[in-house]
Amino acid sequence: MELLIHGHGQLGYGRDILEDSVEAFFEGGAEVTGSGSGEMGWNLDVEVSRDMTDDELARFTGFLARMKVPSGTTIGCHFEDGEQRTLTVTETDA
Repeated sequence: MELLIHGHGQLGYGRDILEDSVEAFFEGGAEVTGSGSGEMGWNLDVEVSRDMTDDELARFTGFLARMKVPSGTTIGCHFEDGEQRTLTVTETDA
């Protein structure tokens, strides 16, 4: 499964901290495969070793909210079977 995370605005800390924290969240079951930033915001590409359940995706969204990513950050979820879904991080997810 691939997660494409895109945020607008500043993180308030280095993107490398978010990268390391995301990998730690997955306890070795995922790897950040790309990242970047520019005028339109920042992004992280994460390869997860297996598809995530709805509950796991909700926990991950909450994790990102607790990491204080900007409200409105999106997570493009690309499942192994071709399903695609977009989740949005809000302040209430924390």
